[in-house]
Amino acid sequence: MAFPLSQGAISRAEAADPNGGRCLIENCSKEHGVEPCYVQPRLLATEVGDKHTMDSLEYSWGMQRGTLNFSTRDNVFFVGSSLKRMYEMHSWILMPEESIVGQYLQRDLEPHERESFPLLEGPFKYRLLPIRGMENVVITHQHTTHVYPFKTLPSLTSHIHPRFVIMALARTLVSPDIVERSQVRAWLEEYPYFGEIGTLYIDWAGQCPDIYLSDPSYVPEQVDGADALDDSDVDDEYESDADGTVTPPRRQPLARKGTHVYPSSLSDLHKSKPTCRKLRFRACDTGEISGGWTMVY
Repeated sequence: MAFPLSQGAISRAEAADPNGGRCLIENCSKEHGVEPCYVQPRLLATEVGDKHTMDSLEYSWGMQRGTLNFSTRDNVFFVGSSLKRMYEMHSWILMPEESIVGQYLQRDLEPHERESFPLLEGPFKYRLLPIRGMENVVITHQHTTHVYPFKTLPSLTSHIHPRFVIMALARTLVSPDIVERSQVRAWLEEYPYFGEIGTLYIDWAGQCPDIYLSDPSYVPEQVDGADALDDSDVDDEYESDADGTVTPPRRQPLARKGTHVYPSSLSDLHKSKPTCRKLRFRACDTGEISGGWTMVY
């Protein structure tokens, strides 16, 4: 389900966009049917699996619990209406630069921990990666035309943040109903760093230490007598001027001093987490996880 963007969210994204709201791919003006589009569609905080994913992302990204906002300017770009429909149908995806992916890894190629998670500032450069059904599509960029597989398209400069681009690409790579396993293998041969993208996302979305809810930097203690925020207290589209990624804490009540609020299904969350932190990914014919990925210890 695609959640509509408020005018405020659209305006913030346009103000941050180095292209001034023009189409990211074709560079055509707003008057030519350009529309806002999520990089990574908003997850449902009411769905158990999505809520756990959001908890893990917030922890891994050095955020406070309940502050991840998918309507942030960092997750919204502008694109022509037909290309937007193709994006939402998983016909194409954006790929980050290898050097950017590398900044999320430590020297031992392990993802950065919460305490050392890098804060990258844009603008950033991306490339278009066709997934399916674009063999007969022609893309016009200013005065030049580009045909499948669009390797002649210039790099795309944008304000959108690599965290969301990496997340969207990784979730696509591990979806067998979107990308065939043979295609994933071919991409890994052409772009070996896609393996690190898979590693990053599994680390971000699937690792929260057992004591993460006891971390005051993640779940701040609530002052005694203060009322916890809930969904009715905060506008979904509110966005801090200081940090374009966050909203005020909202999905979960803050822990009162001396107590911690644990989700009832926390054990299920940890059952789904890899028990070994040293994970690498590759496409294979057997032992696949999520449509062609396997954990290599």
